Amino acid sequence: MNKTTTVEQPEQHIYSKSDAARRLGGVSLALLDKHLSRGNIKATKLGRRVFISHAELNRISKEGLPSLGNGNE
Repeated sequence: MNKTTTVEQPEQHIYSKSDAARRLGGVSLALLDKHLSRGNIKATKLGRRVFISHAELNRISKEGLPSLGNGNE
């Protein structure tokens, strides 16, 4: 007698940069872009569009993001 078990994968939600910025408390797209370019935020590209996963937004909400400094780097 063989039993087959099915494991359901949790749904993966992804958000556009503008939706992600709103979900992070209304941060600017410029700030989001700076963190993306420095690798502080993991993103997925589909064509030319950039998306951020729900899991990544949860991580940022819990851990926060590092300071970007004063811009004189």
